[in-house]
Formats: sequence, structure tokens, C-alpha cells
Amino acid sequence: MTLLALVERSSSQDFTAITTGALVDDAGAARGVSWIDFNNDGLLDLFVTRGPRQGQTALLFRNDGGPNFAFTKITGSPLVSDVARSDGSSWGDYDNDGDPDAYVVTWYGDRNLFYENNGNGTFTKITASAIVNDNDFSETSAWGDYDNDGHLDLYVTNSGDPNATGPQRNFLYRNNGNKSFAKITGGAPATDLFYSRRVNWVDYDDDGDIDLFVANEENQNNNLYKNLLKEGGNATFDKITNSAVVTDGGSSWTASWGDYDNDGDLDLFVARTLNENQKNAFYTNNLSGKSWLQVRAAGVQSNKSAIGAKIRLKANIGGKAIWQRRDIAGQEGYCGQNLLAHFGLGEATVIDTVLVQWPSGIVDVLAPVNVNQILTITEGMNPTAVEQKETALPSGYRLQQNYPNPFRSAAIFPALSGENHSTRIEYVLPRASHVRLIIYNAAGQEIRTLVDQMQSTGTQGKTWDGKNNVHEHVPSGVYFYRIVAGPFRQTRKMLLLQ
Repeated sequence: MTLLALVERSSSQDFTAITTGALVDDAGAARGVSWIDFNNDGLLDLFVTRGPRQGQTALLFRNDGGPNFAFTKITGSPLVSDVARSDGSSWGDYDNDGDPDAYVVTWYGDRNLFYENNGNGTFTKITASAIVNDNDFSETSAWGDYDNDGHLDLYVTNSGDPNATGPQRNFLYRNNGNKSFAKITGGAPATDLFYSRRVNWVDYDDDGDIDLFVANEENQNNNLYKNLLKEGGNATFDKITNSAVVTDGGSSWTASWGDYDNDGDLDLFVARTLNENQKNAFYTNNLSGKSWLQVRAAGVQSNKSAIGAKIRLKANIGGKAIWQRRDIAGQEGYCGQNLLAHFGLGEATVIDTVLVQWPSGIVDVLAPVNVNQILTITEGMNPTAVEQKETALPSGYRLQQNYPNPFRSAAIFPALSGENHSTRIEYVLPRASHVRLIIYNAAGQEIRTLVDQMQSTGTQGKTWDGKNNVHEHVPSGVYFYRIVAGPFRQTRKMLLLQ
């Protein structure tokens, strides 16, 4: 039996064991734990997966805040209703709607589980998606935007049973940007047979696209897959076979990448346990001549650790304007976490834009930014210019978050298959009203009038293609859409990428 224990820091920097309350009342086979602000109230909540052979429900605890900072155990939600044989969870905003969604991996040949956050503190279990169609022995998963299209993709490691199943293939799923995924079945990351446990998305060569590192058990070498997006224009991978990090063998359970010497490239530590008597491994990255940026995000209205924040960066790399994305997560891969966001920048000499989307909805934009530094960004330090504070909203009216968000202009990406070249804005009218729906830039200047007419009761909507009132494509950045309908007024943010 495993008991989850919580400790509280006292003023002497010691800890006090908390022995009563919701967090420590449940005994069971706990396997993984994630700090996550699932309701975006600025307080970190807790999610625990449990996975004995007979199955067990997961646990979700909502942080109720001060002065006592007690937790409430959530019951009845699909997220905590499945009796599953789970290992761990990874959280990421897969649909870019501003709230974190949960992917839970399972063992014993079961299918993995996926829960979409509805944005109101509830979850919907997704049962029709490529990422929940495969039965296997999954150990962990990790979200990362490996094709730099602004949407989180997913990699899942599988181990298998040496006495029964043998080694297994891992799963790579590409996010299509429309709430669906495509399973990638070609290439070494999806076809190699290993007993895999840990995965890291990491730009180890600082060239502007994230690569894959996979830690393997059962005295197998670890795997490093180089992303060829920059070199070939397509997000495929080349398996590295001649590096020290993939020739050591052993039984690796987890690994962590971090720039311990602050020289701009990521170094590697691997935790190993062959025969429960193996030395761990440490590798120093010898890269030189590439630009980089590390971002340390500090929440104010959001949680202090900035868990759930999205950091986007635009720079000219190899003659192309490239957007990259990193998300701050409370847990990644198998037993790992790193709250620093690292960006490789190749030959870039300056960063055009750094944009942080906080869980609170606040957006900070810095431009331009120098390369080769560790940059601390505090929530609200560089806000956009349009104020979004609203008075109490009239009953029945509602302005939805646009989808997809962010989206890309067709003028910049005309040839990208499946790419979203417009975004949909929907709203609810409880009665017939004259509606004005207007797009503004971050300086508060009117860009486009989408609606200016009487509309009937019900759900209405309009699509914006990234053009202004004279049908010219506008530049990338944060934009705002504001609705005025009878007594109703509300403004929301959206992001256009180029």
C-alpha cells in the first residue's frame, strides 16, 4: 500500500508532515503525481495516478486557497472515475483553448486515457481519437511541438514484459490542429523495438527544432533521434548511433536535461538501475557556436511556478522566420520536471518576439530580445495594450474563446497541409440583438469589423482570416476581439502566428 504524504515548509526551512486532510486520506498503489492548475485560478492542484493490476481510480484534489490552503477531493468527474491500471499522466493544452488537458498512460496491454478540459472545472473523456486507440504497456508520455506548427504533439513510451511480450514500439502522434491526431508509423522513433521508459523533447543541438531522447531498460542502449525539420523542411528524425549518450547500455529509468554550466546547451543526467547496482551517468554537451535562450517564468496572478504557461518565440533561423513553443509543466516524462524553457536558435543574432500566454489569460510580449541569456519574465511586466476588465455580464450572453488559437495566416503558410488559415469566433445571444464584433490590435487600433447587424437568438459565429478591413494580411501578434450586443460587452485575446 502506498500513502501519499504532503509536507509543509516551516520558517526554519525544515518540513512538517501533514497527516490529516484530503491529500493524505487515500491509500493505494500510487504511481505518478502532477502539480497542475486545472481550473486556472492561480492555485496549484494535485493529480495522482494509481495502477495496481486490478485497476484503481485516479485522484484529483482542488486547492481551495488561503488562509488554510486546504484541498477538496474531486469526485464524479470522468478524470477520477475510470478504474484503470495507470502509470502516470502528462498535461498539455492540446487544443490551445487556454486550459490543460490530461493524458494518462496505462500498463498491462490496456488503452491509454485522454480527458479534455472543458474550461469550467470539468472534463470530458475522449474515446474517439488516435491517441487512445492503441493497446500496449505504456510507461510515460510527453507533449512537445516537434513540427513548430504551434500545436502540441505527443510521444508515448512502451516497455513490455521481457517474459511475455518482448520489447515494444513507442507511439508518435502528430497534432492536426483540429482536435485530432495522426499516428506516425514510419521512422525510427515509431518503429524501433525497445523496453522504453523515459522520454524528453529536447533541442540538444540548438538548431531551432526539438529532438527526442528515450531512456531504455533491460540493458539496452538509450536512443537519441535528431529532428530534421531545419535541415529538410520536414519533421522527420535521424537516429543517432555514434554518441556517448546512446552507447552506454544499462537499465535507464529516467533522465533530465539541463544547462548546468550555463553555456547555452543542454547537458544530460541519466538515472540507471541495472541489477539495482548500476552507476548513474552524466554527459556534458560540447556544442558551440549556436545561439540560445532560456526563459524562467514567474507567475503573479497565475501560480508562482508558471505551470501551464505557454512560451512562444519568433526568430530568423537559417533565413526563415520560425515560431517555437515551450510549455511549463509540473511533470514531464517519467519522474521528471524542468521549469526552465530552453530554446535553440541556430544562427539567429536577435529574437524578434517572445510571447508568454499565462494561465490567467494575461499575455506578455517582449520585442526585440537579445540571444544567449537566461531571461526572467514576470507575469504582467510587458502586457498588451488593450484592457479586458469587464463589468458583470448580462445573463444568457456569452462570448466563446476563438478556435483554433493560435492560428496562422494563409499568406505566410499557403502550402501547409491541414493548417488552419482562419479562426472561428462564436457567441450566444439570449434574444435578438444588434451585434458589433470587431478585431483590434495590441495598440487598441481597430483592424476589422466582422459583424455589424441585427442577429437572432441562439449561437452565432464568424470566421476571421487574418486580414484587415481592406483585405490585407496583418502581421503576427496578439489581437483582441470585442463584442457589443445590447447590454453585453466583452473582449478576448487571440494569437496570430507567422
